[in-house]
Formats: sequence, C-alpha cells, structure tokens
Amino acid sequence: LLHDVGKIVLGTYVEVDAEPIFEVAFAGSKTFDEAEQEVLGIDHAEVGARLLESWGLPSAMVEAVRFHHRPQALEGDKTLVALVHLADSLVMMSGVALGREGLSYRIQEDIVEALGVKTKDAEKALALAMIRLQEAIESEGGQG
Repeated sequence: LLHDVGKIVLGTYVEVDAEPIFEVAFAGSKTFDEAEQEVLGIDHAEVGARLLESWGLPSAMVEAVRFHHRPQALEGDKTLVALVHLADSLVMMSGVALGREGLSYRIQEDIVEALGVKTKDAEKALALAMIRLQEAIESEGGQG
C-alpha cells in the first residue's frame, strides 16, 4: 500500500498540477513516471522512497517503493520489488482505481517471470478473481 505514497505527497502537500504530466505522457507515449520525471525532475516513486527513508523504514521497503515501476534497475535481490510490481500490474490490468496514468502503464514481464509466475497465468488468475468478485457483488446485491 505504500508504493504510491509519493503520489499523495505530490498531490496533497506539493499540490502538483498533474495536467502537464498527462500531456507529456500521452503526447510522447511515455509512462506516467517518465512524464513525472520530465516535468517535475522527480517521480512519485522517488518522492515516496525518500519519505520512507526519512521514517527509518527498512531499506528493502524503500527499494520496493523506489523501483516498483522499473524493477530491472534495482541491483541485488529483486523479490520484494517484483512482488510489488506484479501486484501493481494486476491492479492496473483489472481497471480497479485506474487513473489516467494507468493507461500508459507497462508491465515488466521478465521481472514477473523471475518470480516463477508466467504472465499468462497471472492474467488468468486476475480474470478469475474479477469473475469471483462480480459474482460476490451480485450475490450481496440480491440479498439486500
């Protein structure tokens, strides 16, 4: 849940106008974090990582936040960052809480597969979870 804390900091405390970021992302086929870097000189992942460092959280958590959009850039054990990246990817693919930045999101398949998870299997699991969620919603709706 902490992986996007930098978005909260930028949006709430810095009051960044996101419109120029979206314009750069969509005009140049860049990811949202690449556009943040271009417009602001920093991205939400780095802002979040610096906040977690200031709180004294473990370096593995800081690295997972810092590298969740670019896990291949992390040197050393990539397990935690790969898990965060996979979870973030599945949420984006599901459309749950999908902001405009999700439309330019790219999955790092090699990182996900390094976990021993095949991308197709993750997609199937996501599809099944979405079906089960819809069934649960319909079931609860029918009991009201």
